[in-house]
Amino acid sequence: IAFEKGARGKKELCIADFDGSRVETITDYSSITLSPAWSPDGKKVAFTSYKDGNPNLYIKDLAAGRTELVSHKKGVNITPAWSRDGKKIALTLSLNNGNSEIYLMEVASRELERLTDDWATDVSPTWSPDDKQIAFVSSRSGNPQIYVLDVDTKKVKRITMEGSYNTSPDWSPKGNRIVYAGQQGSGFNIFVVSTDGTLFQQLTHRQGSNERPSWSPDGRFITFS
Repeated sequence: IAFEKGARGKKELCIADFDGSRVETITDYSSITLSPAWSPDGKKVAFTSYKDGNPNLYIKDLAAGRTELVSHKKGVNITPAWSRDGKKIALTLSLNNGNSEIYLMEVASRELERLTDDWATDVSPTWSPDDKQIAFVSSRSGNPQIYVLDVDTKKVKRITMEGSYNTSPDWSPKGNRIVYAGQQGSGFNIFVVSTDGTLFQQLTHRQGSNERPSWSPDGRFITFS
């Protein structure tokens, strides 16, 4: 499991075994470092860090111990998500007059393809298992909701209709559900929704604020904060 650890103003990235044992800190920047994302082969972690001033995107090779700067566009370079084949990273950039949009980046060439084009804030992409669709968060309806985008056609469909603030989607490995955090009162709870938006289930109830859900690779478990 990869996660953030630290106080406000200083966060580092850590990894740990499934049961929380053998915690290892993998960054030491005395800065804000966020959004770790595993490569499909488990050998690398993409993340955003302010260590050089701007929120830039980096990839760390865990075995070699090397860290590579892969995106340092003006503005944000945040919320990375690897495609299942490991060849692309979906991320959020603010190249359009500071407005956040979803882009695809070829890992090998660093070539970019813009996926969304809307006045609203679009963030937090997550891939379907077949790499044909991407779920993301957008405020285009007025409040943050979960949408699904077809990578080829660029067509977008809203799939969350319950709640006024839904965020942090993660597509299940089996492909049939998306887990996300939805605000209820002053806190958040964990929900799942079918990819067509027809089936909806609340997973946490009356147990504090629950955020940042993520599926295990076999689809049996969900980690969350």
